[in-house]
Amino acid sequence: MDPIEFEVEVRLRRRQRLEIATLLYWTGFALLGAYAATILALFWPVLFYLSAWQLRLSATLREGAFLPLLGATLVVLAGFMKPSVVMFVRSMRRVRALSIWAAFGFVLLIPLQTYAGANQLRSAGEDANRRLQQLSQASKAIESSTTELALRQAILQLPGISAPQLPDRFAQELPQVRARLSDVLRPQIKAAEKKVKSELSKSWQNWLLKAIRDALVAGFFAVGFAGIGQSAPQRPTLLMRIASLPQFR
Repeated sequence: MDPIEFEVEVRLRRRQRLEIATLLYWTGFALLGAYAATILALFWPVLFYLSAWQLRLSATLREGAFLPLLGATLVVLAGFMKPSVVMFVRSMRRVRALSIWAAFGFVLLIPLQTYAGANQLRSAGEDANRRLQQLSQASKAIESSTTELALRQAILQLPGISAPQLPDRFAQELPQVRARLSDVLRPQIKAAEKKVKSELSKSWQNWLLKAIRDALVAGFFAVGFAGIGQSAPQRPTLLMRIASLPQFR
């Protein structure tokens, strides 16, 4: 090959490598920026004490995690392709250092989302049991009422019943009204208790399957970031250091 043609081809390849590295670099940062903007928008207002907010945050972090993982990979590839470009190399080192923290973050996400989901289900169960207890107490108050005023007050304890719904005077005598209401409420209470128990059992089973799936997803993302994470050049990645622990033992 002619030396001039060879020189032209070498320059062309270098230029192509620079263009490819530049494309990878800015695409990677675009993905990282899009993910960061999504998370920052979700953080406000901060309601960390609410299980619903914790679950929403966990879901957003987990479902969009492929963006920073892919973005970090592209930035690292850009640094490897053109190590002569200082900007690429510096960004690669920063991204690899931040990936260590990202890996630990996704590990910590597992107990957070598990606790938030269990806490939300527990709260839902307590609310359902509270409504059942209110219904049961109203039924007992109706059965033990001895005057029309006491009966009216007991009826108003039933969920969804207000004073305008009651007649000015009952069409039947107090014992008959009381017995009729008790006969209606008893099967309703039993049916409601059975329904609540069935729904809570089904909800816990569904949550358990979802919790296992979400934990695995977060764990795999943690492994991915650990494979990228590096504290300093020429040092093993976080994943390599963790994998070597059994050998040292």
